[in-house]
Amino acid sequence: MIEKVYEISKIFDDGSPNYLKLAKFPSRNSGYAVVINLDEKAYEGLKTIEISKEKAQKILFRNTMGNQNISYAPAINLPSKEEKIERTLDKLLRFFDDDLTRNIYEILKSAKESIVNDLKAKGDLSNSILVLIIRKNGEEKFPADIEEIRQIFLKRNLSVKGKKEFNRCFLCGREVPSFPVLNEIFKFASFDKPGFTPYLSGDASGVLSICEDCRIDLEYGRRLIDEKLSFKFFGDNLWIIPSGDEKAVKRIVITFERMEKDIYSRQELRYFGKSERIIEERLKEEESLSYDFVVLHFENQAEKIMLSISEISPSRLSKIVSEGASVEKTIGIDPTLAVMRSFFKGKKASKAFYELVRCIYTGSIYSKFVLLPHIMDSLKEVFKESDILKWISIKGRNALAVYKYLKRIGVLKGGEDMDIDNYGSFFDEPWKKAVFLTGAMAAYIMRYQQRERNSTPFAKKLKGLKMRERDVKEIFKEIKAKAIQYGIEDENFNKVAEQAAENFLKAGDWKADLEDLNFVFSVGMAMREKIFRRRYEDEKE
Repeated sequence: MIEKVYEISKIFDDGSPNYLKLAKFPSRNSGYAVVINLDEKAYEGLKTIEISKEKAQKILFRNTMGNQNISYAPAINLPSKEEKIERTLDKLLRFFDDDLTRNIYEILKSAKESIVNDLKAKGDLSNSILVLIIRKNGEEKFPADIEEIRQIFLKRNLSVKGKKEFNRCFLCGREVPSFPVLNEIFKFASFDKPGFTPYLSGDASGVLSICEDCRIDLEYGRRLIDEKLSFKFFGDNLWIIPSGDEKAVKRIVITFERMEKDIYSRQELRYFGKSERIIEERLKEEESLSYDFVVLHFENQAEKIMLSISEISPSRLSKIVSEGASVEKTIGIDPTLAVMRSFFKGKKASKAFYELVRCIYTGSIYSKFVLLPHIMDSLKEVFKESDILKWISIKGRNALAVYKYLKRIGVLKGGEDMDIDNYGSFFDEPWKKAVFLTGAMAAYIMRYQQRERNSTPFAKKLKGLKMRERDVKEIFKEIKAKAIQYGIEDENFNKVAEQAAENFLKAGDWKADLEDLNFVFSVGMAMREKIFRRRYEDEKE
């Protein structure tokens, strides 16, 4: 994965100098500039500034973490709390504390109190950035325009601990001064720390040393991924790293940039949960590429890889998209990852969800006995709602769409189809068909009770979806009795009841897992309108 990020840096290398490759775009697009006059050796006050794309490069921005006592750039994010302004300014001053920029440092140091007071007078600074503007010979210059500042910027950001050694750079292969600094670019890359990997000596970290040039390229590659191929992913971040034909890689990036500018807002396109199909559709078109999906969790300075999938093929993406469209046509729900994530509640379920994501994109098998408890926990919550039928319809349809989709793309194992109106492999055993139809009949009774009484007392019979085989069989008998009692037994109802009875007989002395049984029953409830469509043709929910 790291080598692929490096290759992307080479593909997009436009000959920019190293200091621009190391500079990053700030997340804040406005703030204040400290204006100093080198000719007069004086601080001239604060100036409000908007950070355009062009200016973003010229200010030479790099993130400075809260526990760092020095800024690695001549620009810094301002704090939200007034009492932290002086400490933040001190970090910025230390950047210039060098013989090359001594003149700038002395001006800032002597004006420190005035700058702090001027910043405090501005009020809320939580979304502001502090940059530097230098006036020299009647011209306004940004840090990138000053050679001495550029040199300090490179010095601050390329400094390493430990003595210089002539190791072979693992990226370019040259025997030049190289350092084990991968973990400075990728915080998750702790494997290059001495002694971290078992059975390797303390000197083994040199195996993953990189030279200064490759370090800059690798940082540039990461910046490109962060800015152009990074997406919000259910509370974490997703990197999509393409590899293969260079022209195709460029087309992918250019397409996303154009879509973001002309078709979708940045928020729409950069949230994978909202734009999954848009992204997958575009990725599958480049047959000469493959993709790595890397999900990262960021917390303070730490980075943790939550999921890493290598070599996702366009053909797999094509199957994912086409089968999703097929399920949507049948059930009316597109089974996206956002739909699936709704069944995996809380942080503890993230591991199971991410494993499901891996299986979807690789075609590996996912255990039904891991999936169903998560789905059933969500379905059981329905019985706490006042409108049970409404929510069982919503969640049950989502569950059926997900289940059917996972079977169609080979992630869940399935048997032979027993088709009811194209539901396919959902009915791979007779008892499932019988229980499904019983669930639809139960919802049919509850719908009548809701219309006539504005309540659904029959819901108590369902035991909060913790029924066993004998419970379902008993409910089947009670449903028929209730239909006669209410006078709603018609030809369509009797036909459904006959199908259910026939499949109960075919199933014989059947045994079912508790979650599996209640899942099938719930989906039957959710699809009641499909089963009793003639009665519901003129009804509006």
